[in-house]
Order: sequence, then C-alpha cells, then structure tokens
Amino acid sequence: MPSTTTSAGGDDAGGDEKSKNTPVAAKTIGFLVVFGIASSIAKALLTKPNPHPQRPRGPRMGFSNVSVDAIREANGISGNKIYAGKKLIIP
Repeated sequence: MPSTTTSAGGDDAGGDEKSKNTPVAAKTIGFLVVFGIASSIAKALLTKPNPHPQRPRGPRMGFSNVSVDAIREANGISGNKIYAGKKLIIP
C-alpha cells in the first residue's frame, strides 16, 4: 500500500493551507469589528448638536422672554387657573 502524508491535525495537504489562512482572516475580521466600533464612538463624540434645529411650521406653543407674571398681569389673572377657550394676551 502506498503511504500518504497527513498533517498533525489529520487533514490532507490542501486543508493545511486553509488552516494557515484562518488566523489571518480572524485577525482581519476582528480588526474590522474593532475599527467599526471605534469609528462609531468617535462619530458620536465628535458630532456637535445642531444649533438651529428645524422647528415645525405653523402655530407654535411656548413664548420666549415672557414671564408668567407678565401674562397674568396683562390678562388680570390672580391665580394659576385658566379655562379652555379663553383668549390670553401675550405682552
């Protein structure tokens, strides 16, 4: 019978080349995963919030630079209650 040579793992010579490439592939995939995570973290840390966020068009709720006391005084309100349908003057 002719003798055949096998590698230590019992694979034939063709499988031996594949096992040599496996660590390289694993390192490459690991590098890509780590690089992807690092770039996501860097993007999150380096992205500045938009100083001018888009606001909805049309009627707006909320008023800037007008105190509650000023609205109470302009409308003759002494307490905290307002009623639905009542029109308020915003000074």
